[in-house]
Amino acid sequence: MKIGKFIQKNRYMILTLLLIVFFFAVPYTDDDLRWGSEIGMRRLYKAFDGYGGRYFGYLIVMVLTRSQIIKSVFMGAVTTGIVYLMEKLSGMKEAFFVTLAAIILMPLAMFNNTIAWVSGFSNYMTSICGTLLFVYQLYTAFGEPEDQRLCLKKEHWLKIPALGILGFCNVLIVEHFTLLNLALCFVGIAYILIDRKRVYASHLTYAFCALAGTVLMFSNSAYRTVASGEDNYRAVKGGISPYNYKIICEYGFFGSVFVNLCICLALFWVLRDMEKRSLPKRRIAICRVAAFYTAVYVAAGFTEIWQNGSAIQRIISDNAVIHVIMTTLFFGILTVAVFVIALSYKKSFELLLPLLSMLFVSAIFVAVDPVTPRCMLGSYFFELLLAFRLMDLSREEAQAAAGRYIPVMLRIVVCVGFVCFFYTLGRVSLEDRKRLQYIRSEVEKGNMQIEISHIEHEKYVHDITPLKKFEIKGYKAFYGIPEEVKLIIKE
Repeated sequence: MKIGKFIQKNRYMILTLLLIVFFFAVPYTDDDLRWGSEIGMRRLYKAFDGYGGRYFGYLIVMVLTRSQIIKSVFMGAVTTGIVYLMEKLSGMKEAFFVTLAAIILMPLAMFNNTIAWVSGFSNYMTSICGTLLFVYQLYTAFGEPEDQRLCLKKEHWLKIPALGILGFCNVLIVEHFTLLNLALCFVGIAYILIDRKRVYASHLTYAFCALAGTVLMFSNSAYRTVASGEDNYRAVKGGISPYNYKIICEYGFFGSVFVNLCICLALFWVLRDMEKRSLPKRRIAICRVAAFYTAVYVAAGFTEIWQNGSAIQRIISDNAVIHVIMTTLFFGILTVAVFVIALSYKKSFELLLPLLSMLFVSAIFVAVDPVTPRCMLGSYFFELLLAFRLMDLSREEAQAAAGRYIPVMLRIVVCVGFVCFFYTLGRVSLEDRKRLQYIRSEVEKGNMQIEISHIEHEKYVHDITPLKKFEIKGYKAFYGIPEEVKLIIKE
């Protein structure tokens, strides 16, 4: 068997092994240190009461912070699962490298909040994997032959409890995915019932368990504190927050250049296919506007990344108003175009589900604090899924335009990106260990006031240098440094 065919056939096994090695280089930082110490155990003894209702997410991170091997295997398996599900949902083999490229090329602020941070990964990447698994079940059900009789579809008995467990776990990881999963299951059931006159026992079980998990999550006293406005970190605003919307635009969609480029290319390919099929001119005109505006949006994102210090960069990047206007137009034009395309191709469910999910998980944060780059990860992957579904409509156009060169370029990007990130994170992890050894050697010498420095390239991970009082407390607890030792950060 040729090497190329062997790699293609065993690509997921090879990817999992490589990712396990990659995630071994990801250090424990910030919240990880508190979850992995007695601070995390104290929260567990209280059943996380007053802290939050992310019960499943909390248990995951507590396990991952107690074993490097379990951490690496789990993170590698979840990431592989996301890549696999994106390929299955897209129906395109090319999705394997496109998804990996999207992970490599995601905004740095999002990368270091999720991929390179165990706590962030436990909440956000795990939520995305579980949610995509249910979305795949919905797509599979809708893809079955039509049945005009109203019936409860018989399924393998193992599938029903499996989806029940999935539904219960999916809503106990992070709050906006809790609400998304509730919406997905009820909307999905309703759509399949109306269109196919069919109900699935596994979907009903998922909905029931998701509802039960949601009640359990929000019964935690922490959310009563948030609702009363007494929480110092989390809050629900009385209305739309312009500041939050600005953050969503700047650190979410505007910076997601690669995924926006995928959307842009997909729209152009669909447009060409629509012109060949001689669809109504009004619909073609709407898609033409969407394609060209998305191209402008992508160009603006590239300008922000590559033209640092230029006049154009100062106009676009430093002016939040322009960010907000451009992203609002992007949302609006893309939404109209997708509705038009869905009607033209009779693919409404497959197209509208990722579009509305993308908007749903970002719109929540217009009125919720805090909003951070990691909050946009769900929108990032649903936008990528939307691009795949659009490409699937114009598969011949996409394959003809991509040719031989784009797949080769994607492979190069993935390989080079993987090596660069592994080297950088490995350096950061190594320097972090050296700093810890220095602190311990100073403690052995009896020095109770120790000055430590920042780590080179630490921007690639999340808050690896403890600066705040509670961060220093967690650092000491995790590594067994006496509380009386004073750590001074050299700026």
